[in-house]
Amino acid sequence: MEALSQLGDGCFTIRCVLTVVTDESPFPELPSQLSSNLEGMLEDGRGADVSFRVGSHKFLGHRCVLAAQSPVFRAQFYGPMAEKDKPRVKVVGVEPAIFQMMLRYLYTDKLPPPPAEGYSVAAMQHLMVAADMYGLERLKLMCEDELCKTMDAATVMSTYELANQHHCNRLKDACVEFMSSKEVLAAILETYVSFMIRCRPLPLEGGHEEEEVDHSRKFKRTRTK
Repeated sequence: MEALSQLGDGCFTIRCVLTVVTDESPFPELPSQLSSNLEGMLEDGRGADVSFRVGSHKFLGHRCVLAAQSPVFRAQFYGPMAEKDKPRVKVVGVEPAIFQMMLRYLYTDKLPPPPAEGYSVAAMQHLMVAADMYGLERLKLMCEDELCKTMDAATVMSTYELANQHHCNRLKDACVEFMSSKEVLAAILETYVSFMIRCRPLPLEGGHEEEEVDHSRKFKRTRTK
């Protein structure tokens, strides 16, 4: 206080310099081509050094790109137990369409454009499981977000079971909140009382789990009356 009194009226001025940093490109008229260039490499297979056999489908990839994005691929291609000269990898537990979506994310950091009717719940469920399998936390969160938007009474139980199994707490909470409605809960009990919910995604279109598909359709008709 004594030092301030020596300035006269005891007041002083502090001058601050504020710098604002944004993520905007300094050249908006010339956007980055990195994402589109990597996507082009994926589509035409330029420089591919590994192939994936997923069911009856074959996909080409680049070890360095995949390893940079996924800790699972990093361990598979460059870890202590890696078989560096193995050019072919068999993928199990992932449908070809889902693996293709995941590959596109690994090269572009975004989901493929949705169909006109939007992403199906089954596709997002399968993709979320694949994302967890390959350690892709951001993709997993993106799938959670889509599932929160498209939640309905016909699919909420299977989504809840998957959220619980794959530690998706935000999605699990959203399912619980959605099921808190008496109307929704009654419809769920009416449909699922005859069989147990298995902890796996809904069948993709063209899959083999016809019984579950039929139940889902019947359930939707019940809800639309």
